[in-house]
Amino acid sequence: REGRLPTLAVDRLPGRFYEYRSYALQWRDLGQWTTPLYTAVHPPLYYAAMVPFYDAGRHLSPLGKHYLLRFAAIPFGILTILLAYRLARTIFPDDGFLAVTVPVVVAFQPQVSYEAAIINNDIVAIALFSWLLNLLVLVLRDGPSFGRAVMVGCALGLGLLTKTTTATAVPLIVGAFWAAGAGLAWSRLARMVLTAGALALMVVA
Repeated sequence: REGRLPTLAVDRLPGRFYEYRSYALQWRDLGQWTTPLYTAVHPPLYYAAMVPFYDAGRHLSPLGKHYLLRFAAIPFGILTILLAYRLARTIFPDDGFLAVTVPVVVAFQPQVSYEAAIINNDIVAIALFSWLLNLLVLVLRDGPSFGRAVMVGCALGLGLLTKTTTATAVPLIVGAFWAAGAGLAWSRLARMVLTAGALALMVVA
């Protein structure tokens, strides 16, 4: 409404939501106007993606909007499970047991199912990180290329726009290209990694 992103130092949770504070993990009982807007420290992609859902439920009560946004997180949990299956099939293509058990373990991991049912950017970050892991396994299996560097850069950039903890993937990216690039010139490998990094920065910018 004010044409800018919220900031932790200035913005506060709207007072009209004070009666619903028991539904919020970050609401502190310091008074209805003194609670910091915790999400202001997070990147904007998840929250921007939720705007259409919020608008679709604009006639609902705050509690109804709350449940609508929780439902919107479920597809990202499903995607995480599918990516776990894809990862297992890529690493162990002939092992049907792992192809079944790996996604099942992920699906029934309590934190994953929890994150996939709350209003939080974590499950989107988990899904994007899972996609990134799949891409890195393909780099290790099939070798590095500029095409894969582009995909890795896009996945990294989207992850960083969702949650900054995705930056922990940077050493994995460098390590994967280095390990898979035996026999390639160092300058070529460096250009691939820099391509991925530049695209990630372009996405974030």
